[in-house]
Amino acid sequence: MDEKEDIVEWLEKQNPVSLLQDAIRCNTVNPPGDELALVLKIQKILNDFGIPNELYPASPGRANLIARINSGKHGKRLVFSGHLDTVAIGESEWDYPPFAAECVEGRMYGRGTSDMKGGLYSMLLAFSYLHERREEWQGECLLAVTFGEETGGEGAKRMMCEQQLPTYDSMIIAEPTAHKLVIAHKGVLWVKIKCYGKNAHASMPQQGMNAICVAHDYFGCLQQSQLQETCHPLLSQTTFTVTKIQGGEKINVVPDYCEMTVDIRTNPSVNHSTILLLLQETATRIAGSHPCSRIEVETLLDLPAVMTSVESSIVRTAQNVLLENGFSDITPIGANYFTDGSVFSQYQSGDILIMGPGIPEQAHQTNEYIEIADYKKGVKFFYEIAAAYLSETVNERSYV
Repeated sequence: MDEKEDIVEWLEKQNPVSLLQDAIRCNTVNPPGDELALVLKIQKILNDFGIPNELYPASPGRANLIARINSGKHGKRLVFSGHLDTVAIGESEWDYPPFAAECVEGRMYGRGTSDMKGGLYSMLLAFSYLHERREEWQGECLLAVTFGEETGGEGAKRMMCEQQLPTYDSMIIAEPTAHKLVIAHKGVLWVKIKCYGKNAHASMPQQGMNAICVAHDYFGCLQQSQLQETCHPLLSQTTFTVTKIQGGEKINVVPDYCEMTVDIRTNPSVNHSTILLLLQETATRIAGSHPCSRIEVETLLDLPAVMTSVESSIVRTAQNVLLENGFSDITPIGANYFTDGSVFSQYQSGDILIMGPGIPEQAHQTNEYIEIADYKKGVKFFYEIAAAYLSETVNERSYV
């Protein structure tokens, strides 16, 4: 290092705890989202460091942000990615107010501390320090901040469809992984099954066709279906889960409509079109066995699985940084959830690594928290990975 402060000294002068508390106190529960207040805070921090950035407004109260640091030298392009929104606080009582960001015994409590404002702000600070040291690396680094991740990657879709984010070599997404390296995660299909029958008086059920019974038979048949897929070394088999079922209006009326939503998680070997064909074939078969009935299959969300090679440069760089910081287990792992990476991977072929501070089991939980020391480590790790990655020899694409 030269005469500039190292990242640990520099970080303490940035009031990282206060910055994260300020972010947690922004209620960005999605729906409805309303992430604009938070993204404006992030923009102010970037402006204070003199980092070029652009806000991309969407619907009222929502916006993406892209910030860019260019070294002025040819090299690779790395993207830091994080989302602004959180899930709801739930019905259970919290020990600490969910938007107070109270710090107790080394932990900060609040909705979004772990998923993923802690990771987002670790990235933001690492990105800002990378700007301070931009003469020491090549290429460029971007910060891509999205709205609406929790409801299916709405912001990421807009970011890609409107070409807000340029082509990149690698991306790191700051989901909570306890700094473990996630190189694969499942894809997702959300579908709504609409079952139609025929009304009748409940005292004469034979005069109608009960739509709830049609829905019951449909899912029973689906559970018995065997979807052929190869085993994946990091992910489990495909899962089908009914998450909501709704039908009927009055206790004395045979219902003529019932709908259910199904959450399907897939590994990279599964083609979603194959699943949708299975769903439709099952619908045709079940409806054919119930007079006066029909079944419609509506796709609500369709995002592919993500898989990055363990041999990729960004993974190897992250492993080396973790080893240098005392981590012994640097074996890449998989995850059953999905991220904005599913959206980004549909449009571009850059490598995607998911890692960040925070315990993954804290995501979406009552009394969500992040260890403050873990949050600060995230800043150091993100910076060191980026600096090392952007110092490597360029073999293919080169940006300036």
